[in-house]
Amino acid sequence: MTLDVVSPATALLDDRYLLQERVGRGGMSTVYHAMDTRMERPVAIKMIHEDDRAAASADRAHTEKALLAAVDHRSLVTLYDAQLIPGRPRYLVMEFVDGPTLARRLTSGPMRPRQVARFTRDLAEGLAVVHAAGIIHRDVKPSNIMLARDALGGPWTAKLADFGIACEVGSPRMTAPGVVLGTFAYMAPELLRDAEPGTAGDVFSLGLVALEALTGSLAYPANGSGRGAATARVMNPPAIPDRIRDDWRHLLERMTRLDPAERPTAAEAALSAESLMRVRRGATTVVAPETA
Repeated sequence: MTLDVVSPATALLDDRYLLQERVGRGGMSTVYHAMDTRMERPVAIKMIHEDDRAAASADRAHTEKALLAAVDHRSLVTLYDAQLIPGRPRYLVMEFVDGPTLARRLTSGPMRPRQVARFTRDLAEGLAVVHAAGIIHRDVKPSNIMLARDALGGPWTAKLADFGIACEVGSPRMTAPGVVLGTFAYMAPELLRDAEPGTAGDVFSLGLVALEALTGSLAYPANGSGRGAATARVMNPPAIPDRIRDDWRHLLERMTRLDPAERPTAAEAALSAESLMRVRRGATTVVAPETA
């Protein structure tokens, strides 16, 4: 047996990984904080559910493993190990990020423009690497973004996690026509028209995340997921409040253009966000009241 119970709260997986507390759960997997007893380092273990959807879960885990193994960047969560052999507990072993998700951070309110510029730069750089490898993430949203603390007390680094529904550019559909994978509130309009996913969709989603972080509000209501809301999304770009600074407005408008061909690449968005990080303090802003 590969999973030995150590106590009601912990378990040893494959004589190596000491499972500790659960830190997340989705439809196809549960994520645990764990300790790699051989390497003596903390890790995150993504345990694949063994249920009626086991085959689909395993397929997506294999895809996630292959895609994560193909990329490497400080703003992407690192894959360390995987066990996906049928008949045994299946899991992925990834870097443990010591810090909250962006979603958790945003429960405290909007962020300073410089902070938003930093995470936008980090994530756009990571997406540029992902896209150069021919991969589309397809689910860029605050709950899939980790804010990694710096061990020396410096600025945190944003890291993109959960490649569970990522795909290769031009790969065959894994869903039937009319079925769209992703999170509606952050989805690019072309996907709502049943178009094939592309790298520009990730840029659109990142633009919505940055806008939410600046204002403290979703660009599109979370409960607006019916036919009427989808039609409105296809026809109307997100509203950017007048209080948003002009340089920020220019970047956000470009990232969230309805036509994917008019959006910047992830690499171009990273350069624009980098320039926003250099805007001096006290420049005329602005956004909603700021929270540290």
